[in-house]
Amino acid sequence: MEKKQSLDTICIQGGWQPKNGEPRQLPIYQSTTFKYTTSEQMGRLFDLEENGYFYTRLANPTNDAVAAKICALEGGVGAMLTSSGQAANFYAIMNLCQAGDHVVSSAAIYGGTTNLFTVTIPKMGVECTLVSPDATEEELAAAFRPNTKALFAETIANPALTVLDIEKFAKVAHEHGVPLIVDNTFATPINCRPFEWGADIVHYKRYSVLVCHLCKKLYIKHRKRRIGNSLTKHKLCVWSECCIQLLLCSIRRYECSCNTHLRHSYRDEVEGASIDG
Repeated sequence: MEKKQSLDTICIQGGWQPKNGEPRQLPIYQSTTFKYTTSEQMGRLFDLEENGYFYTRLANPTNDAVAAKICALEGGVGAMLTSSGQAANFYAIMNLCQAGDHVVSSAAIYGGTTNLFTVTIPKMGVECTLVSPDATEEELAAAFRPNTKALFAETIANPALTVLDIEKFAKVAHEHGVPLIVDNTFATPINCRPFEWGADIVHYKRYSVLVCHLCKKLYIKHRKRRIGNSLTKHKLCVWSECCIQLLLCSIRRYECSCNTHLRHSYRDEVEGASIDG
């Protein structure tokens, strides 16, 4: 039986398990292409019949190791990195939807995501209904339509700081047979792991404490639900491998940094309350 690792151990060890004779530290793979002996092998990779690397824009060992580390922190089974925050949002929605479909989203979300949902994807035939994160189960259910394919929300809203009742949103989503997509950027997996509260897909964007200014966005597929094929078969990895290495160094110190921030925030809150009192 595999021993469960703590979050601080995953921050250090997760995502990269070198074999005998391999480097202890994750290398920076800067190659754009990868060698294979026969064209048949390459063909199987292009046809997605085998796993492997053949073009860095699609997949790269350095990028995949970092994605695997963050995936392990969340408790998922698969992750991918995209070139921008809205690219990840777009992937998550359009993997589930096509023209004529509908999504429901919390109204308390990042402005760029609101613009994507209410301006961009409607041009592609996908409508979005915004609801209050404080809505009752009945009010949430009333926003659903027969063609609704997903429910979206943020754990801690940016910039409103509204805290989401993930269990309530997950319950309504699953009653309607659709996945709950959660942006966990502000909370991070150190403070909240949405899968444990019913979410099906989790992602992060570049403003996260998790990845500082280096992370564009990542989203993770929950082990209990298979949401389409492209989430598990296709990856868009266009990050600089050097930036990925810096991101990796940031994650290694992640839990220590988060705990320090939390202690300072709690101290300031208590001291502030004492002074105000």
